Amino acid sequence: MLGMKKTPIKTLWVMAGLSMAMSGCSHFGHGHAAKIQPNKPLVQTNQVYYAPAQTYNLDLNSAVLAGKLALQDSCTPEGNSLSITDQIGRFYRIDAINLNNNPKLPGASTQDISGLSSQIGQLYTQLYNAQIQTQAQGAVKPVRSQLGASGYLVLSQNNERFIGLLIHKRGDYAYVLQHSQAKYDEASMQQTLAQLAKNMQIPGRQLKKSGSELALSIDLATATPAQLADWKKTAHCS
Repeated sequence: MLGMKKTPIKTLWVMAGLSMAMSGCSHFGHGHAAKIQPNKPLVQTNQVYYAPAQTYNLDLNSAVLAGKLALQDSCTPEGNSLSITDQIGRFYRIDAINLNNNPKLPGASTQDISGLSSQIGQLYTQLYNAQIQTQAQGAVKPVRSQLGASGYLVLSQNNERFIGLLIHKRGDYAYVLQHSQAKYDEASMQQTLAQLAKNMQIPGRQLKKSGSELALSIDLATATPAQLADWKKTAHCS
């Protein structure tokens, strides 16, 4: 695709705990959120990234993505991942995690969004060797993005790098939108993640022979190797 390069990226999944119940709600994209500026220095052409397994589509002409993009993606039955670095060095990532009897996330499919966000937050502390930053609402801040009810939390890597996570559940998948900052700015972090969510469509484009208009998942606890292989072909997961 014009203006992008695509190379493999290794995705890691680790065990995590769970906690926290849902409380009050705030809204991304309102109040004193930071203003998103138009693309600079090079305007994107109209392009869409179609994630494997019909999980989502992402409009790459998003206001938060500046200039030429470097994309790295990967896919396994456990989920798929897309990392984006734009022309001025800003980093974004979207993970779609399969919760269909995922043995590495026990009970995740039955939790509310706050409990699920807490569990995933603990998973990502191990993935990034980071700590969850406490907010006024606790570890997880329940919010409402364009995707719907979501959880927001921030990871700190020794106060040198801050990773904002916006987590949303739809069907058998948890969607984890990520953005990193060298110096934490809550308004711009939330506005950036809100804009990225606004540029997503869930589920994504239906694949030929999928037989479903929903995101395609497979039972990770019972699927045979042959079933996994067939699913990967249908889902365009490689």
